[in-house]
Amino acid sequence: MKRQKDKKRKKVWKKAVCIGTAAFLCCAMLPGCGKENGAQQEQRVTNGEAKIQQGQRTEGGTQGAASGQQEGGAPEILQGQQTAAEYVRADMLDETLMESTNAFAFHFSERLSADGENYFFSPYSICSALAVLDNAAGGATKEQIEAMLGIGDLSHYNQQLSFYMQKPQHTQANVQSANSLWINKNYPLADAAYTDYLPLVGFYYDAEIWKADFTGDPIGTRDEINRWVEEHTGGMIPHFKEEVDPHTAVSIINAVYFYGEWSFPFEANATYEQTFHGQTQDADVPMMHQGELYLPYYEKGGLCGISVPYGDGSVVMNLLLPAEDAEQSAAELFGAMSDKEKNDFLMTLMNRESAQIWRLTIPKFTMDYSVRYMSQILEELGMENAFYPGLADFRGLADPDMTEFHVSDVSHVAKLEVDELGSRAAAVTEIVTKDSAAMLLDDPVSFVADRPFLFLIQDKETGMILFMGEVRDL
Repeated sequence: MKRQKDKKRKKVWKKAVCIGTAAFLCCAMLPGCGKENGAQQEQRVTNGEAKIQQGQRTEGGTQGAASGQQEGGAPEILQGQQTAAEYVRADMLDETLMESTNAFAFHFSERLSADGENYFFSPYSICSALAVLDNAAGGATKEQIEAMLGIGDLSHYNQQLSFYMQKPQHTQANVQSANSLWINKNYPLADAAYTDYLPLVGFYYDAEIWKADFTGDPIGTRDEINRWVEEHTGGMIPHFKEEVDPHTAVSIINAVYFYGEWSFPFEANATYEQTFHGQTQDADVPMMHQGELYLPYYEKGGLCGISVPYGDGSVVMNLLLPAEDAEQSAAELFGAMSDKEKNDFLMTLMNRESAQIWRLTIPKFTMDYSVRYMSQILEELGMENAFYPGLADFRGLADPDMTEFHVSDVSHVAKLEVDELGSRAAAVTEIVTKDSAAMLLDDPVSFVADRPFLFLIQDKETGMILFMGEVRDL
């Protein structure tokens, strides 16, 4: 497709679509760019069809396109043909979402652990983004994604993830998730994308749909994506992308943000330097200390775990250490278990009667981690066809008979801050697609984490792992 060389000014054509309970497409403005005296993007809903009017971002804010006279042509229209009756809401959470997400977390972490370095990621974010992609997949591509994610029934999975996203949150232990699709304004989606796919991911995943000029204005598009990510990660990830690929067809992004205050905060004056005996070297780091408290504690097979609650206790941080006389690390002991044994260990720990903890010591630390070779890891886990033109089948977005639509890149960035008051964590997962054909390119316990340890931020009510990591060196 011909590059629009005459458009050198910074501008991004965009369009946001949110699907509400009626499952129609509605418009949304770019976050933070509107002004009181600027014309708003308008929504016209007639017989279930949402007409989206396209705005233009300028240095002075957002100019409306109600007249259809902005440079670049009249507003385009996205039509949503689905009705609310065609979608089903879950009325409760079962164990399927937890089991599939946790199994992916266990298998994915094994690949990251092999590097021998600290790692931190959000299986919840990765699974959410891949589920949005899976809803557009067909044939062997769909089978491979669902086998990797442990999805037995995609419709049920959609309902469960949607239910979790809408679960009431607590002020002191808050998990927020957001999804968006960024579509190259020059890329022709399949008709099924407008009638089936976009309404579905809008309804279940609350996905925002943006029309972006990847080809004509990659810098402006990058800035808008970064702004969206920053907003939905509590400002923790402000510069997610250094550049965008001008040949992008569709980009799928999930963002997760967690804020939790310890139920039992650490005193700042009880934080002091102490030696952390790392895997490769010792280091003096700030260590936080508490004593005389009661927390769930569990030991089995040389692995010791403690569950530290946030807020009302609905979210916890589980820390795993090897017993003092164990010859293996926590990661090795945990990794030797089956998926069922791992879940059983964690669920037993979180629901254990509290034991007297006479000393709790954990490091005050931050982690900023980008997953390397993300596409390769997913391919090794069984998601193969998605990355190859001619094999990838994403019929929900592109006509497989006319295109070579495929996943060109997957990236994941996660950040964590742990201090005396609690924890903040954020993660972003992006799936970038291209179309080659279109050329778009009970005794007192002492728990001292002064040696390598695993940690999992987990939803106690469902058991689902939100974040997982390992500290080997500080």
